[in-house]
Amino acid sequence: MGCQMPKVINYYQEILAAADDVFGSRVAARVWLSKPNPLLGEDTPFDHAVTSNGAHMVLGILKNMKDGFSY
Repeated sequence: MGCQMPKVINYYQEILAAADDVFGSRVAARVWLSKPNPLLGEDTPFDHAVTSNGAHMVLGILKNMKDGFSY
């Protein structure tokens, strides 16, 4: 995972920024990111975001939430 670490950090930064935007606070964003999510097979969004596909899934959920869908 050594050479993947910079990508994972970038995914986390992008996801945290998107979650901050959706939830309006860093605390609320981190709570959501650390709870198991049924749309992610009960993974937490942070755990799911260690791959490109997983990160895109989490970002997609956040985009849908921002657009008014609730999960």
